[in-house]
Amino acid sequence: MVLLIFIITKNTLDNLDPVTPELKAVSINPTGGVDVSWQVSPSDETSAYIVYKDQGNGFIAIDTVFGRTTTTYNDATASTTSVETYTIVAMDDCGNNGLLYDQPHHTILLETMVNRCGKSIDLSWDVYENWLNPINVNQVRVSVNGGTPQLVTNETGSTTTFTYTDINDGDLVCFTARAVELITSEASST
Repeated sequence: MVLLIFIITKNTLDNLDPVTPELKAVSINPTGGVDVSWQVSPSDETSAYIVYKDQGNGFIAIDTVFGRTTTTYNDATASTTSVETYTIVAMDDCGNNGLLYDQPHHTILLETMVNRCGKSIDLSWDVYENWLNPINVNQVRVSVNGGTPQLVTNETGSTTTFTYTDINDGDLVCFTARAVELITSEASST
């Protein structure tokens, strides 16, 4: 007599559309393009994410990222000199889409104005929007003559300006502004 034992595993799937997770951040990538990141969807049936970009007349799907735990995308064709806005949708293996994430995120831009007589540079940047928590701090880093970027200030979440005064004639200076979310420490950089 042979006794056969079958072990049945059960995956409970529902017939609901996958839940679209929240966006984590949108940042200008220092080597080009824009990086978009998000949380993992809580829906086990999620198999991909569709990345949408605002083209001025609404959001258009620009790419699909496969894998439930793949949570980043680089838009290599994005502008680094104008605001770019993104959102996402979760998708299952059957091609069913969740709802479009309703809190799109956009890049922040840093503008500079050189005051040659005052030997200073005035910086201003956009407010990062649509995190679930407020901005904890806005950081400014500077690289002088190709050196390692150094933190020069931590400004309150509502402050979007800073004057940098430690310059010498002929210095090549590169600035980065970085917004950091309260509680999660997610960050978006220019």
